[in-house]
Amino acid sequence: MSWHPDGFSVIYNIEIDFFSDEIFPYQGEEIINQYILDDVEKTLSEWWTRVELAKSWVVPTKWHLRRGLPTDDILYASLSYLYSQRAEMFPLGVTQLLSDDMSVPLSTTKERIRKTREKGFLTSPGKGLNGQGEITKNAIKLLKEKGYMK
Repeated sequence: MSWHPDGFSVIYNIEIDFFSDEIFPYQGEEIINQYILDDVEKTLSEWWTRVELAKSWVVPTKWHLRRGLPTDDILYASLSYLYSQRAEMFPLGVTQLLSDDMSVPLSTTKERIRKTREKGFLTSPGKGLNGQGEITKNAIKLLKEKGYMK
């Protein structure tokens, strides 16, 4: 037992060993790989699988657009899902990434996103906020009805 500078008694338990082994460089790398990088790799792998699946839903061959004729709502619901997946990891560059995914000009992508919001499949992010719109329940419901999602 000893006295603390504030006047309190401090009791030591000599039965407890606070000694820990040194971590050698090769052990530190193993710990990082085991506890951190494996989780990050798993998360990124799952995310990329979802992105690849959604990209297959919006390939250019599925967009049969004719002036004055309606486009199937499932395409806009699919676009909203891909948008939400892309915005999850890259909120600032989401429009450019979608443009690359669909192999269309950036202006076409922006118009499709606007139409997706207009149809109620994607929420509006608010003024000046990029990549913060989210997929709506209507879009998820439609994707499930058509067998795109489980």
